Amino acid sequence: MTHENDSSLSCRSREELRQLEKEILSGAYGAPGDRFLSTREVAEIRHVSLVTAQRILVCLREKRLIELVGKTYFLCHGRVRPDSPLGRLTARDTRILGLHVTNIDTPFFSALTKAAGRSAEAAGYRLLTAASGYQHEREREILNTFVDIGAAGVLTCPGIVSETAAMYDRYRLPHVFLGRKPAQAFGEAVLAQNTHASVRVAEHFLREGYPHFAYVGLEMESRQDPRLNGYLAGLSQAGYELPPAHILRVKAQSSDEISDELAAFARRLPKPCAVFCFHDLLGMSLLQVCHQLKLSVPRTMAVAGFDNLPVSAMSTPSLTTVSYCIEDMAETAVRLLIAQIESGQEKDTSYYLEPSLIVRESSSAAPVVQFRSLHTRDMLYKVSE
Repeated sequence: MTHENDSSLSCRSREELRQLEKEILSGAYGAPGDRFLSTREVAEIRHVSLVTAQRILVCLREKRLIELVGKTYFLCHGRVRPDSPLGRLTARDTRILGLHVTNIDTPFFSALTKAAGRSAEAAGYRLLTAASGYQHEREREILNTFVDIGAAGVLTCPGIVSETAAMYDRYRLPHVFLGRKPAQAFGEAVLAQNTHASVRVAEHFLREGYPHFAYVGLEMESRQDPRLNGYLAGLSQAGYELPPAHILRVKAQSSDEISDELAAFARRLPKPCAVFCFHDLLGMSLLQVCHQLKLSVPRTMAVAGFDNLPVSAMSTPSLTTVSYCIEDMAETAVRLLIAQIESGQEKDTSYYLEPSLIVRESSSAAPVVQFRSLHTRDMLYKVSE
């Protein structure tokens, strides 16, 4: 990302800026929260004028690598511990938590926001929510805004671009991932057990006797999509493959183009075919396309989604889906975040909710709702990474 003040530097000064940035990120000047160099010290170490040194410091502030408190610069290129010099100077008991979601207009994120708000309020915090629309720079701005308003910590449903993990690894506030954890990112997360649930979807399709299979997901790298990977594993165990031509990836944002893409995809798939969709909204869209194309569901095409949104049970035909407790996810995430805030400790641990497969009319001629025999809230277990 280019910053406005970068252009005011000479070529040599920009190189000094880049080198200083690398050294900060490598820990050469200490940990986040420690005191950083003064303007005069930067001028002496980098062999530049005081004016250039000041411009370099302004650029580092814009990049959120340092922060100026009074007349002293402090490092803020990652998690700032409460007991660090900067942490002690900027400590504010605002009792505010931030929540970042990618799209507040969808039923899933709307339900998650309401559940998180109730859990935060019960713990004595206010929850402020902002949506990024799957735009990486907008997500960065939201995270920075939470810092600026003095939020104590952040719950986040992160974006899907490859740079997301590095952005959170450099983020100064305590945070907990919800629903998805970027590949290679460090931190606590509360997730549905996507892989196991997706294996169940594949096994269900196989029991129903479908000879062909397909997948509709979001635009992301395959290694970052555990739902696809679980689906592939379930098919592979039975000796089936998923050809690349049977995988469709669509943009995460709502778009009229998705229906056209789904229609073209459905037309070219061999029949009968069973299609697993990344979430219920994609599954609902595919059901509408099948109706428009006069494709019999589930005889010609079976469809399954993920998340068990209320609308999935009301569609015609009703949508087979994967269910887990959003209330449990939100409550657990809020509890973990508050524990981070109070202890100042961060962990690299994922907590998993074990979902259930709900078989409905979209994938079975004789649908049966499948529940676990354990009549309690969703099972939760953790995995230290």
